[in-house]
Amino acid sequence: MITLLPETDQRRLGILHLLSRQTGWLTVEEIASQIGASERTVQSDLNYMKNEWGTVLPIEVSLKNGVRLSSHSSAAMQAVTVAMFQRSVAVQFLQEIILYPDQGLEFYRSRLFVSRSTLIRILPTINSNLAETGSCIRQIGTRFRLVAKNEQSLRKLLAEFYLELNPEIMMRRRQEGDFFLPGASQQIDRIRLFDFVQRYIRQNIPSERADLFCLDDAVLAMVTSFVLISLVRENQGFHAKDADTLRGELGDPDFHYLQQVFPALERQHLTPVLCLLEQILLEPDSAEEADLISREVTRFYRSLFERLHLTCDPETQQQLDRVLVMIYSYRKLFPIALSHFPRRMQFLASALEQDHPALHQVFRAELQAFSERTQVDMLPMLSNLIVKVCYRFPSIARATVLKRVLVVSDSGRIHAEFLASFLKSLFNGSDFSTIEVTACDLEEYCAPSFQPLAQQYDILVATLLPLPNLHLFETVLQIEDLPSRENLNAFSKALYGGPTESAAKQPVD
Repeated sequence: MITLLPETDQRRLGILHLLSRQTGWLTVEEIASQIGASERTVQSDLNYMKNEWGTVLPIEVSLKNGVRLSSHSSAAMQAVTVAMFQRSVAVQFLQEIILYPDQGLEFYRSRLFVSRSTLIRILPTINSNLAETGSCIRQIGTRFRLVAKNEQSLRKLLAEFYLELNPEIMMRRRQEGDFFLPGASQQIDRIRLFDFVQRYIRQNIPSERADLFCLDDAVLAMVTSFVLISLVRENQGFHAKDADTLRGELGDPDFHYLQQVFPALERQHLTPVLCLLEQILLEPDSAEEADLISREVTRFYRSLFERLHLTCDPETQQQLDRVLVMIYSYRKLFPIALSHFPRRMQFLASALEQDHPALHQVFRAELQAFSERTQVDMLPMLSNLIVKVCYRFPSIARATVLKRVLVVSDSGRIHAEFLASFLKSLFNGSDFSTIEVTACDLEEYCAPSFQPLAQQYDILVATLLPLPNLHLFETVLQIEDLPSRENLNAFSKALYGGPTESAAKQPVD
């Protein structure tokens, strides 16, 4: 939905995303070339962003070095992105149609303080962004409303839309106050709505699955946003099709409170809302599907952990299994990626991909295989899965494809063994291994009989360069007798980032 932004904000967001992917400096010329703008325009954008968001997102500008972000904060990136979308007239127009359907252009024009021609001009852009979701803004006579092929999918889209534009509201579940859908008359106590959602989940869902939702603030916020949007839609007269019979029960106190807030709400209107929650939260209905998913989830993690040389305790493994089942259920219910707003989870996953591309590649490959075996395209959920697995199993964020390392010291074998132990202590953990290290002295390495053995190693770390047969190694690094921070950073980059041709050609000082 980036095209809902004015062209100036699209360009500025492009600059920020470019800077966020860089750890070093970029020149204004390089930025201009990559985003297709003049250097003067880039300089003007940088000055604007420093003045507008400099306290949140520190942009450094140096005449000598260029431009960089001194802090790569996902929270800051999200805050700036949300601010851009919130002030977009196209986004505001879409919000108004959601909150006040079946009104004419004059109504929306007066609320947004823009001309009729502006609204008419941006309507095709909005519908173009909505096309993939199967929804659109439709004009019926002189009035406008948001329609979709599937009401439940539309509600999911709107829930993500609301959550992404109001992340700070949805994440503060214990903060007193009301949910204000901007400009709407409906108000509902924030704590009471969160409590209602959690209470229904815990009363009607097995505890181990309920915890996935109630103890995960981001997931609970998404579920609560969906319930809130569904209540608004039902109150507006847009009813979802009858669903299956509820497995759980809605208590009278909860229903009476909701009816006070939404007078047009009837008890039967809540059935499709709560049924959808149950579909996401409960195990698959079919025994055959349950067996398939159980088998494939086990296969997914076994292959993933084997490739990353990880071990996982049984309790954590159960949590990870439930996470994948939950994401699978969600994706099966909503096979279309209904939202394209940049969100914090995506920023976090992108940072992980940048710092540990090998880990990201393994996740992608295994999820692709899982998708093929279950016939459900899970790749759009890759970022979601990576982040949630890392939350519950932090060791995986340090894991990567095992690298075989040869350490050569011109000070003898004892020193080489010291360096090998030093590296293993820093880069291997109790439940994962990222390197296998072999130590040898200079004489052993240079012996003719060693050359055939060299090909089994990925990384050569040596105290003295050049050495013979460097072309046999994926990466070559020079290291000090006591490895410096620069040495360790170079080694980490080679370990997590895959082949580094520059490192092989130029020893690290």
